[in-house]
Amino acid sequence: MVSLVPHLVASHFLLLWLLSLVIIAASAAWLAPTIAPRSRRPRPSPQPTPGDITCAILFGLFLAFYVAMILYREDFAFFDNHLLTDFSVAGRALAPPIWPAEGRFFPLAFQEFNVLRFLTRSPVGYQLFSVGELFSLLVALWLLLGRFRLRDRVLLLSALLVTPAFSISFTGLVYPERDILVGLAILLVSLERYAQTRSRACFVSCLVSTHFVLYYKETVGVFVAAFALSFLLFQFFTKPPRSWREFVTESALPIALLAVCAIYAAFFLLATLPWGNSSYVAQHRQPLHSVLGTYLAIDWMAWLLLAVFLVRLARWFVREDRLDPLWDSLALAALAYFCSILAVRLIAGYYLAPVDLVAFLYLGRLAFTWLAAAPRPRVALLAAALICLLGHDAAYSWFRIIERKSLIIASRRLADFLGNYLSSARASSVDLYFPYASGHELETLSAYLKYRGIPLEEPGFLTRSRRPQFVIQGPGEFIANKCMEYSAYTCIHADRPSPGALLILTPDDNVRTSDVDALASSSVLLFRLKPPEYCRSKSSWLRFFYVISPEFAATGLPDHWLELDVFHIGGEKLPRSASASPNDAQRYSSSLICWLR
Repeated sequence: MVSLVPHLVASHFLLLWLLSLVIIAASAAWLAPTIAPRSRRPRPSPQPTPGDITCAILFGLFLAFYVAMILYREDFAFFDNHLLTDFSVAGRALAPPIWPAEGRFFPLAFQEFNVLRFLTRSPVGYQLFSVGELFSLLVALWLLLGRFRLRDRVLLLSALLVTPAFSISFTGLVYPERDILVGLAILLVSLERYAQTRSRACFVSCLVSTHFVLYYKETVGVFVAAFALSFLLFQFFTKPPRSWREFVTESALPIALLAVCAIYAAFFLLATLPWGNSSYVAQHRQPLHSVLGTYLAIDWMAWLLLAVFLVRLARWFVREDRLDPLWDSLALAALAYFCSILAVRLIAGYYLAPVDLVAFLYLGRLAFTWLAAAPRPRVALLAAALICLLGHDAAYSWFRIIERKSLIIASRRLADFLGNYLSSARASSVDLYFPYASGHELETLSAYLKYRGIPLEEPGFLTRSRRPQFVIQGPGEFIANKCMEYSAYTCIHADRPSPGALLILTPDDNVRTSDVDALASSSVLLFRLKPPEYCRSKSSWLRFFYVISPEFAATGLPDHWLELDVFHIGGEKLPRSASASPNDAQRYSSSLICWLR
C-alpha cells in the first residue's frame, strides 16, 4: 500500500499542486486582513540626468546584443535537449520530473514546454520564451531597485547579466534555474512591498510565488526555510515583541512561508518515501576540494557575500549595529543555499544563479549606501574591484557561450554531412563509431539526429526502409544496447570499428592530436570542421577558463577541443560522391565554428 503513494503523487501531481495553490492563496487572502496595515512609505524617485539617459541607451544596446547572442545559431543540439526533442517538440507532454529511485523531486521543471509546444516547435521560438523570462526578470529587478539612480540600476543589472550562472541559465533551455530566478525576483519584490505596506495582495503574492519556485529544484526549499527562520530571529532580537500574540501577528508572513515549505516537504517525502536514498547525488558528487576550488574560480559573488555578511554579523554582535531583518535574512538564506550545494558536492556553472541574484542585490544596496558620501579613494577602490569582477565574469561567460555555440554548429554540420552521405551509400546500414564519446553524449546526439530526420537503426529489426540507416557504436558498456539505462536510443558495444564504418571524433572528445594523426594515416578523412587558430592554440586565452566547461573542468581542454572529424575505415570502396580529398576537408574547415573572431 505504501508503494502506491509515490505513484499516486507522481501521476496526479499537477492536480494536487493546483489544489494546494488554491488553498494557499485562499488562506493568504483570509489571513492578511488580520494584520494591521502600514502606511506606504514615500519612495524617492530621482530625476534622470543626461548621464543616466546615456547609460540607459548603452544598456539597451547591451541588452539587444545579449538577446542576439541567445538566438544566434540556436538548435536542439546541446546536452539534455533530448528532453525537448523527444517530448515537447515531438508533440508529447513531458511528465513532471519526479524520480523517487534517484531521490529527485523538482516536478515543475520543464513543464512550461508542455504549453509552449502548442505555440511553436522551433529552436528560436523556444529561446524567445527564455528571452521573455529575461525581460520579466529585468522588470522585477528594476522595480526592486527603484530608489536608486538610473545609472546605478543599469550598472547593477549589467553586472548581473554577465555572471556565468545567469548567462548559462538564459542561453540554455533545460536549466530550471532560469525559472527560479524569475520566481525569486517576483518574491523579492513582493517581500519588500509587503514590508512597506502590509498589503494583502503582496502577502498573497509572496506565498503564491513561493509555492511556484519551490518545485523547480530541491535546494530552493533550503533558501525559503532559512529566510523564514532567520527573519523570525532577526525580527525578535531587533524589535522584541511585547507579547507572543504580537510576535505571531507581526511574523505572519515568515510563519506562512514555513507552512508553504511544509507542504512541499510533505510532497517530497510522499514521493520518495519507499526509497529513502539519492542515487543521483551519489553518482554526480565530486571531491570536496574540487567543489571548493571550482566555485572559488568561477563564482566570486558567493564568497564575497559570505565575507560581507560575516562582517556585518560580527559588527552586530560587537557594536550592536542595526541589521535589516528582510535583506540580512535574504543574505543568510542565499548562503544556506550555497552551503547546500557544497554539502551535496555537485558542480555546475549555473547552480549558484539564485545565490548570485541575492548577492548582487544585497551587496549593491550596501555599496550604493556606502558610497553616498564617500571620498574619492573609496570610490576608486570599489570601481577597481567592480571592473575586476566584471572582467572575470565576462571571460567565463564568453567561454561557455563560445563552447556551447560551437558544439551546436558542429552537430548541425555533422547532421548535414550524414544526410548527404546517406544519399549515396550502398549498404543497408552504416556504422557510426564513436571511440571517445560517453553514453550521455551519444544520447544527446542520437536525439538530435532523429529530430533532423536522420534514420537510426534499431537492433533486432530487419531494415526495410528505402534509405540506409545509421547504427551508433562505441567501446562503452551499454546496458541492453541503450545509450543510457533510461534511454530510448540504441548504442551498440564494439571494441573497434568494422570495415566501411564512419569513425567520428566529436568536438568534446578528449583526444590527443597524435591519435588524430594516427587515424588520418590509416583511414580516409571525409569531413573536418576546425576552429580558428586562436581557439585551438595552446596559448589561447580561452584555455585559462576550462574549469567552467561541463566536460573538461577536471582534465583541462584537449588538443581536439571544438574540432569535428569524420573518417572512413578501410573496407568497401567509397562512392565517388561520398569521398573527399584533403583539399575538400580544408574547405570544410574554413566554416565558422568558434563563432566570433
